[in-house]
Amino acid sequence: MFGYNFEVKGVDLAVEAVRQLRAQVSFPVVLAVALSSNLESVRRRIAEQLGEATLPDWILLLPPREDVGSYYRMADVFLSPSRQEGFCYALVEAAYCLTPVLASAIDAQKDLALPQSAFFPPLDAGALYAALYRVLSEEASPASAQRLEQASERVRQTYALSRWAERVCAAYDEIL
Repeated sequence: MFGYNFEVKGVDLAVEAVRQLRAQVSFPVVLAVALSSNLESVRRRIAEQLGEATLPDWILLLPPREDVGSYYRMADVFLSPSRQEGFCYALVEAAYCLTPVLASAIDAQKDLALPQSAFFPPLDAGALYAALYRVLSEEASPASAQRLEQASERVRQTYALSRWAERVCAAYDEIL
């Protein structure tokens, strides 16, 4: 996940969901949080949330990268448990990179061209836990690969630069 803004991006919700996954079903999952800023603040807030002096080894704070696609391809699932968003490019990028996504069903995210199974109720770490368990427990199969490819194709069709240009031209035609 991306988590430069601890509260807005829902880092606390992701930490709790992954903590539950590790504690309740002994799932050996790691939460990787990529940060473009606020590293020390996020580190401190996670440690406070867990009641620890330092971060446990199952939480990685990652630096920003120019080739962000490498983070998407590294992930088994991309999380966006955000409390609020504008247009969430990260979800579109992750789907494009064939990475399963899980996102809070806030307006800006649930309106994206993503499968309905990607969404869970906002502010609900328990629902995120259940969704994570479902996605991470799913066996790799031709059907799951096909679903990822369909999601990738859907975002390519919906958010391609040519599609955007068509919409801008249509708006101008409507005005003029």
